[in-house]
Amino acid sequence: MELNSTKNIAAGVLFLCCVVAIFGFSSLANACAICVPYPTKTAADYLVESDTAVLARENPDKPWSYIPIEILKGETSLSPIDNFLNSTTRRLLEIYPERGVVFVQNTKDKTKWRSLGFADEEYEKMVREIIQRAPHWQQLGALNESRLAFFANYLGHKNRALHELAYLEIGRAPYGQIKQLDAKWPLDQIRALLRNPMYLEWHPLAILMLAHNGDVNDRANIIDKFSYYARFGLTTNLSAWTTALIEIEEDAAVVKIEEKYFRSSIRSREELVAVTAALSEHGSNGHTHLRDQIIQSYSTLLDYHPEMASYVARDLMTWRRWELSDQLGEILNDIKHNDPLNAYTIRLYLSQANKVKTSW
Repeated sequence: MELNSTKNIAAGVLFLCCVVAIFGFSSLANACAICVPYPTKTAADYLVESDTAVLARENPDKPWSYIPIEILKGETSLSPIDNFLNSTTRRLLEIYPERGVVFVQNTKDKTKWRSLGFADEEYEKMVREIIQRAPHWQQLGALNESRLAFFANYLGHKNRALHELAYLEIGRAPYGQIKQLDAKWPLDQIRALLRNPMYLEWHPLAILMLAHNGDVNDRANIIDKFSYYARFGLTTNLSAWTTALIEIEEDAAVVKIEEKYFRSSIRSREELVAVTAALSEHGSNGHTHLRDQIIQSYSTLLDYHPEMASYVARDLMTWRRWELSDQLGEILNDIKHNDPLNAYTIRLYLSQANKVKTSW
């Protein structure tokens, strides 16, 4: 009983440490701005990009350090692994003598190894599959459909490490791709996650998946959540709930956003940015057929909140829509001396709009 308790505690602590240590930052064009709160580089990225990957255990000749026991990918001549073996991982390796820790390294930086965490049986199997698929994924790019389909099978996996890696992989994909995934994440698990405040920052993707299942009660929950957030001025995951509302109500949702947020003089900038992000996501990657209506709502937003001009201009440039150039030009005249960020973005938009109009 004591041994099992030690295993569970050690595994939990180790995984939380690994999530923080493994997942760095990288910029991915067109990534969903709603699902993951920051651009994320995952363990899969490191496996795909690395020249060398190994399984390692404690060096019997040098305690508290590592030695490779199996090369999973790359060269046979390896530089020493200088990483310190912490006590939690050391205990796990003692409990599981058949297991190891995954390390990766790039040829251009031979002195640095990166730990991708303790490899239980299921995680090791996933690591080997990722390495096998890596050449194909590299050819297709980081957000390719083959890679997303692979990780979609692990959403809701009983092994939390596999589920959370899949969440990060899918959560950074463009919203349009997320909508098309055949994810196996059970609805009861999605609902349970959304009831757990400890996973609040992990809720957005679950919220969007909830909107895609078609359940009447889930749809009602999304509508109620949006109304609740609007009533009390809440902002945590507001973008996700708004995106989900647009997914299920389409044009009616855009009307609600305009009435409850854009026409209100008491809304905070944080609220406006959140709901605008949801409209932007749908206008770019989701319900793109709503783009005309979204642009009309953006015009209302500018009437009541001209400080949001840079957000509007950015989307209009992306969509190559120039019908708000006169309105944005008037805002530029009012703010050009005291709001340089908004002014710069508006000037950029107007410059492109003028080029297009000149060519007509």
